[in-house]
Amino acid sequence: MSRILAIAVKDLRLLLRDYGGMFFVLVFPLLMALLFGSIFSSGGGGARGMRIAVPVEVNEKEQAFYDQLGKADVLRIVPMPTDSGKGLVSEGKLVAFVEYKDTASADFAMFAGSRPEIDVLIDPSRRAEAGYLTGLINQAYFTVLQQSMMDLPKMQTMLDD
Repeated sequence: MSRILAIAVKDLRLLLRDYGGMFFVLVFPLLMALLFGSIFSSGGGGARGMRIAVPVEVNEKEQAFYDQLGKADVLRIVPMPTDSGKGLVSEGKLVAFVEYKDTASADFAMFAGSRPEIDVLIDPSRRAEAGYLTGLINQAYFTVLQQSMMDLPKMQTMLDD
C-alpha cells in the first residue's frame, strides 16, 4: 500500500509543476460539466406537456387507445368535440387533434384486412412536436395491440373463428 501511495504523491507533485496538465485534469472537466449541464438542463423531467385533443364520444377499443396515449408523461389529453378540437388546433392553441377510428366488429379484424384509422391534425407551426407525437401514437397503438393479443380468451375465440 505504501508503494501505491508513494506513486500517487509523485504523480501529484509532477502535476503541480505542469500548469497545462493541471488545467486539463482539474479545470477542463469542470468547465465541460457546467457547459453540458446548462445545455441539457431543460430537457429533463420538467418538460411542459403537449396539449392534444381527442374526441369525447368513443367506444371501448378507442378509449383503450386514448388511455394508453395518456400514459405518456409529455402529453396532456383534452377530450372535446371534434369541431372544437380541430378549431383550436388551427388557431394554434393545441398541438394536435388525434382521432382513432376502429370500426371493426371483431378484436382481431386486422388479420382479415380491416385496420383502424388514426387521423392526426397537427398545428403546422409545431413541426418538432409532430415527429415526437407520431412516435408516441405508434407506441400507444402497438401497446394496445399487444395487450389485446395477450388477452387469452379473446385470442382463443379468434382462433376458433
